[in-house]
Amino acid sequence: MLAEICGFNPDGGNRDHYREAREDRSELAQALRLSWMPKMTEGFFMRAESFYNFASYLDSVSNFLAYGGKSLHHQSHGESFLALFQHRFY
Repeated sequence: MLAEICGFNPDGGNRDHYREAREDRSELAQALRLSWMPKMTEGFFMRAESFYNFASYLDSVSNFLAYGGKSLHHQSHGESFLALFQHRFY
């Protein structure tokens, strides 16, 4: 829900990884109003429960160079998490 309010897909990723997973934001996300200083413009939402969906999305749109050159599905669960952290969060 917080990810939705901040502009991230609830299934994970950054703002460039938005896919049509939900038609609308949840009722709770629509009702809440957040504020912070300074406003965050960068970020990445990591959700272990839906990491498979994020990896599937990457399979359909990526050449994997930003993730170590190998599909996250062709690695163990731990290896794919490490690949994400090592290559995206430097």
